[in-house]
Amino acid sequence: MSRPPEDREGLDLHVEFDQLLSGVDLAFTASNGPTWAEFIVRGRILVAEGMEVFHYAEPVRLDGIVNELYRIRDDGPVERHRVELPRRARSAAGGSV
Repeated sequence: MSRPPEDREGLDLHVEFDQLLSGVDLAFTASNGPTWAEFIVRGRILVAEGMEVFHYAEPVRLDGIVNELYRIRDDGPVERHRVELPRRARSAAGGSV
């Protein structure tokens, strides 16, 4: 079950392991920049009286973050790479990646 928006302020990591998933919602990154990201969160949507579906519909923006990309390989350890965009490329892209 999806949590109400007012409960999305944080995730309590001090609960028992088997209770962690009850506080997590599915989401995907809709757009992002070097210091922000906007996610679309899945939640229950009323489509008719008495009928609900799960749908990705609620936008949530996070500012003041650092975007990083990881590749998980089957044949070796996880490698961390940080790529800095040249200042000119950031300006041409409107500040987004």
